[in-house]
Amino acid sequence: MSDWYHINRHDVELKGGRTLFAEYSSLGEALSAIFPEYPWDTSKFKIRSPAGFWKDRQNLLQALDNVESRLGVRKGIISIFSLYILILYFYLYIA
Repeated sequence: MSDWYHINRHDVELKGGRTLFAEYSSLGEALSAIFPEYPWDTSKFKIRSPAGFWKDRQNLLQALDNVESRLGVRKGIISIFSLYILILYFYLYIA
């Protein structure tokens, strides 16, 4: 299932899946509805974040948790360091 993270909306549309997006606004939303038992991580899909996404504190905290767990950073580290890691992750993997 994790192979879906490497597919983008355009790829699905080229293969005849355009009507899927009449019902769902994103590939991640569609896959979450079709396969609700799989623990999808929407941050892994190859899409641009919607306007204002990073202004939402919950989105920032979840991204920070993901970075901390991937890098093995334990909880309680100085928040400036954590913010630095988040910014670095954003520029390396998301932007």
